[in-house]
Amino acid sequence: LKLEQLNVLRLDERIGDAISGLPTLHDIRINCMSPEGHALLRRMKAPIKKLDIGTNEKPYGDPDEIAPLYAPLKDSLEELHVSWVEVGVSDVQYPRLARLHLSDAQFDEIREVCYSFPSLRHLVLYQDEGGAELWADGPLEEIRQENIQSQQLIGWPLLESLRGDVNSLWLFAVQSKVTLLDLGSDPLETGDCHKLSAVLSDTHPSNLILELE
Repeated sequence: LKLEQLNVLRLDERIGDAISGLPTLHDIRINCMSPEGHALLRRMKAPIKKLDIGTNEKPYGDPDEIAPLYAPLKDSLEELHVSWVEVGVSDVQYPRLARLHLSDAQFDEIREVCYSFPSLRHLVLYQDEGGAELWADGPLEEIRQENIQSQQLIGWPLLESLRGDVNSLWLFAVQSKVTLLDLGSDPLETGDCHKLSAVLSDTHPSNLILELE
């Protein structure tokens, strides 16, 4: 199911009732999320397995904390794509979720991602394009070291794939053995070479996608 304009849900409640009552629906994409969209997801009767929340432009205001936001789907979701997000302290866990795609991430601690999504096999992680320097809570090197230490207690021993830019993956310091590490198509700047070395040391990838100029 692909939803483009959710304002139609305000025009006639029967549309939302009909969608939420579909018993075998498994895949939902919402291009422009709204309060009506969140209300619809809370009412879904079917066990939704894949949820893709797209945004055509960066929203205003604070980013959403995704763990509690999509909690009504926590027992069925296997794949989740969201942007402009935070992952804060929460007691909500998604035990079946294996694929997580986070873009425009507005947080800098990996611990809560590990806790909320303990069964991940595939992770895509990009910070906000403005860079963590604009919103991180403390010096970046200290945040990286805290992320490394926190994963001594909680984390993913193995990821089949990990994708992101070098700066994001350096900061989050994912301490997992990675089958495929994809560092995207953005050219690596000379000053980031030490970060690339650290990311490779963190993940020991079996396969690597990297573009160098």
